[in-house]
Amino acid sequence: MTIENSVDSTNGAAAPVPSRRAVVGAAAFAVPAIAMVATSPAFAQTGQRQISMTATPVPGSAASSTDGGSGDQVSGAAAGYEFNVVVTVTDAGTGAALAGQSVALSGPSGVSFGQANGTTSGSGQYSTVASISASGGGSATIAAASPGTGGTVSTSTSLIYRARSVVVSVSPSTVAPGGTATVTARVLSGSGTGLVGEPVTFSGAGVSFAQASGTTNSSGEYATTITSTGASGTSSTITASSAGAGGAASGSASLSVLGRQISVTLSPDDVRTDGGTSTVIVTVTNGAGAALSGQAVSLSAASGVSLAATSGITNSAGVFTTQATVTATAAGSTTISASSSGSGGTISGSANLDYYVALTASLSRASLPAAFNGWIDLTVTYRDVNGPVSGETVTVTKSSSTGSNISFTFTSGTGNGNTRTGTTDSSGTVVFRCLANASSRGEVLTVMATAGGATARTTLNRT
Repeated sequence: MTIENSVDSTNGAAAPVPSRRAVVGAAAFAVPAIAMVATSPAFAQTGQRQISMTATPVPGSAASSTDGGSGDQVSGAAAGYEFNVVVTVTDAGTGAALAGQSVALSGPSGVSFGQANGTTSGSGQYSTVASISASGGGSATIAAASPGTGGTVSTSTSLIYRARSVVVSVSPSTVAPGGTATVTARVLSGSGTGLVGEPVTFSGAGVSFAQASGTTNSSGEYATTITSTGASGTSSTITASSAGAGGAASGSASLSVLGRQISVTLSPDDVRTDGGTSTVIVTVTNGAGAALSGQAVSLSAASGVSLAATSGITNSAGVFTTQATVTATAAGSTTISASSSGSGGTISGSANLDYYVALTASLSRASLPAAFNGWIDLTVTYRDVNGPVSGETVTVTKSSSTGSNISFTFTSGTGNGNTRTGTTDSSGTVVFRCLANASSRGEVLTVMATAGGATARTTLNRT
């Protein structure tokens, strides 16, 4: 708590501004907390007398602690802070202490005094204890008056108090069932400074604490290890409370326990176009990674891929598998998604299936002019997921024709007639020599190549 003082006296003498102190503030529930009250003497003079008052925390009280970083002392009982109040009456001219002077103390609701009335001692002082009890931050002004020679002299001091706070954090904030985390509570003064030696008690369902109670360190923190005892997919609230000066303050944080998990893997995840296949593997586990059997799974794929099955049930290993076949003819990628509805809601996952063109076939001429008679090269290239493949057997054939106006004959490769075979070189390529001639226009001839299960087609037109 921070305390400021002001002076009101019958002779209008001003008092010096006192030092300020800090107290612990509140967290989730604010409670008043005064770090310290220290008022410099406030002077007022009437005739031959003057009065001053100081208020300082009671050392060693039930809630006494040190404000980490500032060294200010926080003191007071659980019901409120206690302060030593000292009123001094002296001779205005000489400054000599005046004994036997009547003193009356007063304050607002929430402020009480050990003895509100008394007389000064031989040193001119009257001492008692003031206690403040409140449900939140605010200020309280206490006054001292002394009637006597020359009239009544008086002074006052304003006590400003703020609420303590408790800030709680959990790291990590999400764990698997049975997993561990560190929970930390920091007790702060109203000005945000960590408070040393403050008691902290943790509580919460679904977790166990290595040590539920302790006191704050030099940073105003107390930490312990927690272990999740909650079920998969649940959440626990951990509360930290600290009973200190002005009452108890508390704060909370959450620890989540991982629920069901789903994953999608593809084997392989990069296949050829136009018939390439991949095994889709869907796995469902609990938060601890244990397999969950009997889980309903739904699958879907974007365009370019078809699925052998779009739904199923996980086996004893928590796995459901199906086959994906690429229907696209151009290279690309398709997302395959899986979802499962069950305890804790619906979970989903996905994986991307990439596909490439494995086989290409092209003719050195795509069309023939009238009366053409000459050589044409048919180039076929084969690759797999890693790149060009050498030593692959390629079969080419004159598969169809829309007429008889184009004559097309393979002159290289192994075999006879309209079907020949060859072997790819280090660049994955094989070239077949062909003899072609054309008469009338309007005919299209199709040449097909196959290798490694892939098929490619190219056409020759008579323009």
